[in-house]
Amino acid sequence: MGWFDERYFFTPEDIALGHKLNDAGYTVWAVPGVNITHIAGGSVSQLEQAIKPARVRGSMIFYGEPLWLKCFVWCFEALRRFKYFFLPRKGRNLIMAQTACNVQEAVFSRETPKELFIKFKP
Repeated sequence: MGWFDERYFFTPEDIALGHKLNDAGYTVWAVPGVNITHIAGGSVSQLEQAIKPARVRGSMIFYGEPLWLKCFVWCFEALRRFKYFFLPRKGRNLIMAQTACNVQEAVFSRETPKELFIKFKP
């Protein structure tokens, strides 16, 4: 089936690959006995400022870029930006505020997720 679709870069390339396999007549299975634990929230690195906008832009491309979804995400990130900017607690919140700002810019961007990652990479 080829490699992951490079338009997405970080997410949702796995979902897109599953759809591609289904469209080609293959069946994608989930094995209920397998557990994968993703530990999130342990730390926030400056790379989040580049990763999240790329991830959000990839998702927008995958879902067809509906205007209502773009507006919803933009408003949600505006609230997050307000929260982190005006309720600062050391350096972490400044990174999160900048991340929200970058996501807002990415939502209506025509740049690829990879271009956004490079643009926002600290």
